[in-house]
Amino acid sequence: MLVIDNSNSMYTEKGNGYTEDANSRMTKTKIAAKAFVNALLTEDSATRIALVVYGTDVRSFTGFYDADGKNELIGKINAITVEADSDNGGTNQQAGIHKAQELLDSADSTGRNKSMVILSDGAATFSHPFTATATYSNAGKYILNEGSLTEGNSVEVTLTAANSNQHVWFAYTQEFTVVHIQDGSETGRENYSVSAGFNMTEHVTTGYLYGGTFSNADCTAVADFNGGNPTDFIPKAGETYYIWEVDKAYLVPKSLSCWEHNAEGLIDVMGFYLIAPIDREYYSEVGFTVNGVKVTANQISSEYSSGSETVTLYEKADRAVLYRKIVINRKDGGDDSYDITSVTDKTKGYLACYGVDKAGYWNEAGAEITFIPYWVTLDGVEVTNGTVRTCKYLGAGSGSENKLIGKISETETTPVISYEGAAYTKAMAVFSTFIADGSPIN
Repeated sequence: MLVIDNSNSMYTEKGNGYTEDANSRMTKTKIAAKAFVNALLTEDSATRIALVVYGTDVRSFTGFYDADGKNELIGKINAITVEADSDNGGTNQQAGIHKAQELLDSADSTGRNKSMVILSDGAATFSHPFTATATYSNAGKYILNEGSLTEGNSVEVTLTAANSNQHVWFAYTQEFTVVHIQDGSETGRENYSVSAGFNMTEHVTTGYLYGGTFSNADCTAVADFNGGNPTDFIPKAGETYYIWEVDKAYLVPKSLSCWEHNAEGLIDVMGFYLIAPIDREYYSEVGFTVNGVKVTANQISSEYSSGSETVTLYEKADRAVLYRKIVINRKDGGDDSYDITSVTDKTKGYLACYGVDKAGYWNEAGAEITFIPYWVTLDGVEVTNGTVRTCKYLGAGSGSENKLIGKISETETTPVISYEGAAYTKAMAVFSTFIADGSPIN
């Protein structure tokens, strides 16, 4: 006898209903059931198999098939679908066992050795009269299907069968849940069997960036990786892990050039800043890899007055900081302001900013600066968008091109996702304004 659970929990919850996809328990159950049939119904075997499918009650059952009817039985397995009415998607395992027992007791069941195999995710929600006793070797009770057993615990379950030819088989698996969070809202979830070497970054939705794994739906508390890290750990049975997923409109390279007329009356770039849009402050670090060298976006700007002159002072914080806007104070007394909407089509987020030292990077005409933004998540994973920008300094001159360290190329590379470890597990500081001077972000 092959008894299959067709309850709602065997499928992936989607919207207001359930569906079968690659991660559904039913998909895996069908693979196991067909392998079972193919292994036993061979030409030289006298084995026969019947099928029972149950939900809230018995939904369908078949007669016994031998090797000649194997394809028809496999067709019956493939035909199992989610119940149109979710009220029929309960778990009445005892009803399934009871119907299988009736078939084994019927005249159609002619075998001498009779067995029953149950494929289910457990967690019965309905019952059918059935004699069963259970004893536990440890004090207290354990719910098997919720993964409450821990190392060192044991449990013994005894079922009273109608006769000695009947056997009931149980399979116990431990699972955990991965929930996808985008822009603060859940967009999907999957269940996986507990196994070693699970890599959370491999389960990010296509087209999105990894923003960390958390233990709460707000994605502010870093998950416990059971002694491992997000790219290699053993998940805890029954645990729910929340992945923060970020639109690829963030973490793209932008640049800001600041210019004025020099002592010779020529237009020259006086400041060059690397910019990156960041969706929120819950990262351990944000920065740029500039000509192959990592720099942290930790510069803080402040203004003070010296006589009639306003002076901007730049300092470095202990860790990366973010800004709501970048302000340019022009020589004509006006100012320009840029925020997240200036560099993306998004309305939420901040700007990471880093002023590049002229002496080290663009002291001579023709110098090129290649950079790519990165962040390190609170759980220690370094991430890049994959977009690399190269800019070129043309030197002082009289043309509008001399106002910029202009973009000469922007190439797409394979995004980086690698575990580096997190120096901080709390959110970064967000400042109101970074003060600069020059031309618009290009």
